[in-house]
Amino acid sequence: MKKFNVTGVCIPEEHYMVDISKKIEKIEKMVDEGAYFTINRPRQYGKTTTMFLLTKALTKRYIVIKTSFEGVGDSMFATEGAFCQNIFLVLARSVRFTDKGLYNIFKEYIDRTRNFNELSNNLTDIVESMDKECVLIIDEVDKSSGNRVFMQFLAVLRNKYLAMKADEDISFKSVILGGVHDIKNIKLEEKRVQLH
Repeated sequence: MKKFNVTGVCIPEEHYMVDISKKIEKIEKMVDEGAYFTINRPRQYGKTTTMFLLTKALTKRYIVIKTSFEGVGDSMFATEGAFCQNIFLVLARSVRFTDKGLYNIFKEYIDRTRNFNELSNNLTDIVESMDKECVLIIDEVDKSSGNRVFMQFLAVLRNKYLAMKADEDISFKSVILGGVHDIKNIKLEEKRVQLH
């Protein structure tokens, strides 16, 4: 018997919900085209459910890494080195129960990554070794957007994406950033970080 759900993810088989299949199809098309984009909605507008159903749909064709920086603590953002090592812990945690092989690969890179240059190179190596194209989804991006180190990480992802489009790098097929607030505020902060 279906129920109403007003917190967290809605599962079509368990909860009453609006049919968002057309929305998911449109987003899938953006991923298929290799877009780098954002999904931002206020709380209780279905962002979590959209991300859940999108991930479920994309895993049929892609390796999907869906993660969040919610609850990781401040120590991860203390230095570039701390972040670059811990990002592989975060990525490993996100695939632990869905892809054991990728989980083990991410864990191998924890001690091999001390700065953003090594992070970029290591991500290239990992993505290049995959047997399918890879999509990166980061939810709750705005929770860490005030942090300089995190903004540098977003700049690395963006630079890798642009270099890939110019055939100068190998990276994620598509990057999706999710959050509650308008991503323009994050982009403005990202530009300030790149200038310094």
